[in-house]
Amino acid sequence: MRVLCDLCVLCVLCDLCVLCVLCVLCVKGLQLFKAKITVTLRTSILDPQGKAVEHGLHSLGYTSISGVRIGKHIELVIETESRDEAERIVKEASERLLSNPVMEDFSFTLEPVKSTAHA
Repeated sequence: MRVLCDLCVLCVLCDLCVLCVLCVLCVKGLQLFKAKITVTLRTSILDPQGKAVEHGLHSLGYTSISGVRIGKHIELVIETESRDEAERIVKEASERLLSNPVMEDFSFTLEPVKSTAHA
C-alpha cells in the first residue's frame, strides 16, 4: 500500500487511477496551487476604457462613482513542489506574458487546491 496524504483515500490499490489526480501528485511530491492574478494599467497611464465606463455609469445616474479603471482578472492552476516555486512561476509568467511591464502592474494571490474528488 502507498503512503498518501490525508486527502488521498481513493487510490490505495493502483498507480493508474485517473479519477484522483492528487494521489499521483502525492506520490510525485507535488502540490496544486490556484493563482488569481489582477493586471491593471499603471496609474500614470490614461485609461480611456475606464473613462468611457465611468461616463456610462454617470449617464445611468451613478454620479457618486469616480476613478474607474479597467483591468484583467486571470485564474490558473500550478502543479509544483512548493509554494515558493508556485509564486516564482506566477511572477515570471505575469512579467513575461500576462502583463505588459511598460504599462501595467500586476498582483496575485495563491491558495492551495483541494480536490473535490476526495469530498
